[in-house]
Amino acid sequence: MTRLPLYFILLVLLFQSLPLRSREIFNTGAFDCTREKKLRNETWTSEGIAIVRKAQLWMGMNGGTVADFGFALARARDKTLLFRGNWDHYAEPNGINDQIVTMDFTPDYILLMPGDAVTLYYHCQSFGDELGAGHVIVNVWSFP
Repeated sequence: MTRLPLYFILLVLLFQSLPLRSREIFNTGAFDCTREKKLRNETWTSEGIAIVRKAQLWMGMNGGTVADFGFALARARDKTLLFRGNWDHYAEPNGINDQIVTMDFTPDYILLMPGDAVTLYYHCQSFGDELGAGHVIVNVWSFP
């Protein structure tokens, strides 16, 4: 078993007394849906220590799009999932509850060390007359 250095334990305890800080780590912008399932990915790299307590993913689609919209967010070094899911977008209108996925890890957390990467995997497979377009935004709340 690996023992954590005392300074690291003290640092974690200090961070827990600080307010959460939010940051947008992904914003794909609009991207085209495809007939076949085409997996896309983007990577964000942590510049410092981040103790992630909450993560939220928002999915958007242009009106009239009929598609399956899949996503997963994972810490790259060990493939630890922050969240994963699928949105079946078949009809308009859809409520906001269909478009937002929130993971609250409290009282636990996902630890990101300097240089740790988080990868967003996503796809939009269209079944309608029009291909349509999707959009993904991911925010995290962390110490510091």
